[in-house]
Amino acid sequence: MQRKSSIISVINQKGGVGKTVTSVSLACCYAQLGEKVLLIDFDYQANATQQLGAEEKANQSGNTIVKAIKDRLKLDDVVLGTDYENVDIVAGNHELQKLADGIQGTPRQFHLITSMLDTKKIEEYSVVIIDTHPSIDCFFHSALTASHYYIVPVFCESESLRGLSHCFKCVEEIRDYLNPMLTCLGCVITRFDKSNSTHKMLEKTIRKMGEDSNFRVFNVKIPMSKAIAAASIRQEPIIHYQKSKAAPVATAYMALAGEIQPHLKGRRLGRKVTPIDVEVVGRFEESIGTELEGPLVL
Repeated sequence: MQRKSSIISVINQKGGVGKTVTSVSLACCYAQLGEKVLLIDFDYQANATQQLGAEEKANQSGNTIVKAIKDRLKLDDVVLGTDYENVDIVAGNHELQKLADGIQGTPRQFHLITSMLDTKKIEEYSVVIIDTHPSIDCFFHSALTASHYYIVPVFCESESLRGLSHCFKCVEEIRDYLNPMLTCLGCVITRFDKSNSTHKMLEKTIRKMGEDSNFRVFNVKIPMSKAIAAASIRQEPIIHYQKSKAAPVATAYMALAGEIQPHLKGRRLGRKVTPIDVEVVGRFEESIGTELEGPLVL
C-alpha cells in the first residue's frame, strides 16, 4: 500500500538561512531514494523553479502557482516535470507578490494550497515540499494550513535566531485555529562553520532552546560551502552540482533526509502534539547579545 503524502513547509522569517536550498536539496534527496516528490515554489523569488530547470517550461506554458491561484485550478492543471527524475514542481512566479493584496482578508486566503491539492493526483507523491518566502502573510498561512509538517532552517548568528519566537507563535496560532495536527519536524542548522567559535557557541544555545521549548534540532548540520552559491549561479541543485566541490553539503542533506524520513507518516491522527513553548524561546532570544564576547547566561 502506498504511503500517504507527507506535506512539509520549509519556513523562517529571516532571509538567507537556506530555505530554498533546503527545499530543493530535500526534494532531490528523496527522489534519489526512490520517492516521487512534488515541490511547490511559494516564494516570490522563484529560485527553486530556476534551480530545478523549470523556469522556461513555466514561462512557455503559463503553468505557475500564480495561475493556479488566480484561476482556482487543481494540481493536475499546473504541475510540471523538472530536469530531475522523480521531481515535479508547481512553479513559482515573480507576480505572486502582486496577488497578496487582492486575497488578504477573503474567505479563501488560508486555503490556496489546500484547494489546489484537493485532487487524486496528490496521491502520486509520497513527499510534498513547500518552499515559502519570509513574510507572514496569507501565503505563509495558506502553506501551513495545507501542511502536515514544517521545518525551520536556522543560521548560527544572533540576527538569524532573533524572531524565532514570533515565527513559532504564528505557527501555534495556525495550529490553534486552522490546522491542529500541524507538527514541527525540527530546526536544521545551516551554513555551519565548525572553525567559528560563535557558531559552535550558538549551536549549543539552539540545542538547549529546543530541549527546553519542545522542538527537535536535527543532529545533522549543513556545512558552510562556496559551492552553494556557485550552484545557485549555475541554477542547479547543490545535490547535483560538481560532486567533488559539493560533496560535504550533498552528504549532509542526504543524511538530513534520512533523519527526517522516519517521522513522515502523512497527516497525523489522534492527539494533538504538545505545543512549542514560545515564551521560553523568547527568553533565549533575549539572552543572545548582538556581540557575543563570552558564555551565554541562560
